[in-house]
Amino acid sequence: AKAYGTLPPPVRQSVHDFLQNLDEPVIFANDVLQGQPHLAAKSLGRLAINTTVGVGGMFDVAARMGIPYHSNDLGVTFARWGVGSGPYVMVPVLGPSNPRDLAGEVGDSFADPGDYVAGQYHYLWAAVARSATQGVDTLSRNIDSLNDIEKTSLDYYATIRSLYWQRRAAQIRD
Repeated sequence: AKAYGTLPPPVRQSVHDFLQNLDEPVIFANDVLQGQPHLAAKSLGRLAINTTVGVGGMFDVAARMGIPYHSNDLGVTFARWGVGSGPYVMVPVLGPSNPRDLAGEVGDSFADPGDYVAGQYHYLWAAVARSATQGVDTLSRNIDSLNDIEKTSLDYYATIRSLYWQRRAAQIRD
């Protein structure tokens, strides 16, 4: 993540935009499953605009046109359907989560067109590379904040757990 952070900001932003564009089909599906046609239309519009005008998603043209990115996943869908979160777990490599969200991540990976195509052609490396790149991108965007939290918190684990629950609750409310 530190080495990735040394890349020029426009390169990192294009990678981030591309990864977000790859997530749009799953976000769209979860918008539909949650009965949110307005958000589903935005997700579909973002996918169409960024894939075409945004050169395969390398540029977030849709955001510049007033269609901002929003995240959504099967864990949020399960939560809105009334499925309980279960206990907090710290998953190696993946980070903080809970059983509901882990099940959601598995479901999202099966529903993801990119992962599906990679699986059909036995390109497991492509799905792994995408996940690893997303992890590195996310960590690089948050590494300074995480370092500050580690330096200033009395109990780093408890602080991360609290921040995770607060962030997840906000994602579910939205």
